[in-house]
Amino acid sequence: MKRTERFVNVFALTLALLLSNIVGGSYTADATAKQKIHLNKTKLTLSSGEKKTVKLIGLSGGQKATWSISDKKVLKKVKTAKASIKVKAVNAGKAKIKAKVAKKTYTCVVTVEDDGVETYSDHDAFASAVSDLIISHPVKSSAAIAASDRFFTGRLIVQEKEEPISYSEYKPTAVLKNDENTCILQFDTSDAAKEAFQQIANRPDIEWVEPDQYIGASETGVGDANAEYSQHLSWGVERMGADVYASRTSKDTIVVAVVDTGVSSHNFLNGRIVSGYDYVQNDTDPSDLNSHGTHVAGTIVDCTPGLNVKIMPVRVLDAGGSGTSTTIGLGIRYAADHGAKVINLSLGGGHTNYEDSCIQYALNKG
Repeated sequence: MKRTERFVNVFALTLALLLSNIVGGSYTADATAKQKIHLNKTKLTLSSGEKKTVKLIGLSGGQKATWSISDKKVLKKVKTAKASIKVKAVNAGKAKIKAKVAKKTYTCVVTVEDDGVETYSDHDAFASAVSDLIISHPVKSSAAIAASDRFFTGRLIVQEKEEPISYSEYKPTAVLKNDENTCILQFDTSDAAKEAFQQIANRPDIEWVEPDQYIGASETGVGDANAEYSQHLSWGVERMGADVYASRTSKDTIVVAVVDTGVSSHNFLNGRIVSGYDYVQNDTDPSDLNSHGTHVAGTIVDCTPGLNVKIMPVRVLDAGGSGTSTTIGLGIRYAADHGAKVINLSLGGGHTNYEDSCIQYALNKG
């Protein structure tokens, strides 16, 4: 046999074997071998709550990637498509996003950083943490200061919608959050708080954001809280008909929360005061260092003759009779959670969304 004929026969035999393998299904071509497939990101750094889409570039029309996540405690899948996956950062740590196409696997390493948000499911614990935060960031407060700088506390209150937000880009010194998606953001300066406010206000994933506002007592300078009075009954009780109203009201115990400067002991209030809280000092001694709250408590008892009215002192205003919308809100929530049937607020100041939400909470509690 000539060399040319032998070469032709060998080529024909090889071709026949190749065709028979293809027909029999034993031959597999690696479709990705010559394709330039790659992920748009091979490394990612996210903050807790942040979402990101990772895409596979270079797939042909009929190809589809199979996506997987190595650690679902760190990352969770939000949505997948043929060539992409949307993930959400859950907890600090590392995880891998893997896309498998034919026999090849493409990997993106994701690092989720701790965003510094302290989350509380118990409201009393949240309130105590907020109170500590305010104590650790003292500022001079007055109506004049507040009028010249809305952001003088360096604090913002944010009501998120359903999805959590990462605040790391705004550089707060602390972020506290409750289980109702209310966040308290503390900044080092009023300028930093103002700048963050301007950016956060444009986000579509919040209900509202506002500075922690100045609140003052409705009146001050009513005298020494512990002074002795020769006459305890006000002429106004009979004139306004409070005694007649009280005679027609239930004689059951009625707990009235005085959310104010606190309440000090006084013989007129003997046996009338129940346990309360002090959010100015974050302790269980809501003694009055101003006198306004004691004055209000005395008026309430005096105007309800014959009724078993008990006073729950909740101190939210300092010795100067001033405070912020944050502490007012904490006081309202405390009163509603600890058995008050009536909440008295004898305060000045403007409207705040946070106080509104706390009042609505109290209404919902009855």
